[in-house]
Amino acid sequence: MRQMRIVVFLILLNAGMIGMMFYYTFIAKSQLEGALVMHQWRFVVPPINMILLYFAFRRIRRDELLVKAFDRIR
Repeated sequence: MRQMRIVVFLILLNAGMIGMMFYYTFIAKSQLEGALVMHQWRFVVPPINMILLYFAFRRIRRDELLVKAFDRIR
């Protein structure tokens, strides 16, 4: 149960980080007219991390349900 809470917290933290990255990118682009904002690999890693965290959450939930099912059988 604690692992699921940690993963949900990390998903929310990651979503906030992605939002702030795009927000500050657009602010920089609007304040520095004519500036070229390059989207590098740093913009790819957080969405990939979000997908992997979602998969981790699904597997942790499945494991929790399996443990509860075995406890019921005993």
